[in-house]
Amino acid sequence: MERIDHSEQKQDAVVCVQGTRAVAVALVTNTSVLQLNLQGNWMEGAGGGAVAQMLTENCYITEVDLSHNRLGDLGAGAVAAMLRGNGTLRSLNLSGNRLTARSVEQLGPALVHNSKLQHLDLSHNALGEEAGRHLGDAVSENTGLRSLSLAWNAIRGAGAAMLANGLGVRPGNQDRKTILSFFYFGQNIYREIKTETKYSEILIRVIRTQSCGSVAFTLEVMEA
Repeated sequence: MERIDHSEQKQDAVVCVQGTRAVAVALVTNTSVLQLNLQGNWMEGAGGGAVAQMLTENCYITEVDLSHNRLGDLGAGAVAAMLRGNGTLRSLNLSGNRLTARSVEQLGPALVHNSKLQHLDLSHNALGEEAGRHLGDAVSENTGLRSLSLAWNAIRGAGAAMLANGLGVRPGNQDRKTILSFFYFGQNIYREIKTETKYSEILIRVIRTQSCGSVAFTLEVMEA
């Protein structure tokens, strides 16, 4: 068995906190499961902590989907502690977990220490300008991330500029192209980003698209 899928779509009952803990305990010594999908199980911070603790001991799982579980700041703190020591995980989905700037403040330093995680999804959370600053500081020192999704958050203005700066000065990164989708900003904020971006080697391109009746802008940051 290479994959466990306990997503809400594949079962009648929600796993919830107790069920999540049971799954986590069973996986501590499991060597055959490589992908773990626990999407939409309302495990909250306590359940997220159980999964995070398991991942500090399991060195085989490479992909984890914890999206839509209401992890909040408590769960984010547990995930951050796990990321500091986990050298196996390559993909982590934390979409739709009510994460805030406090969550990113905890996750940021962990991303600095973790060079193995390649794909991180933080979309559909409550991340604003302060979160952009924390992420900018973190990704400027991170050498492993290849994709970072911040779709459907509210990182605008100075926060987006600091994030763009951080992406532009990442050390030892040969593939510096990163897509940050669905930033909802107007032309005035785009000019602000262009003004506040300090590094001349960075090209910032805004792509205007139409989605569900609203205008969306994709911020694309790459080496010029």
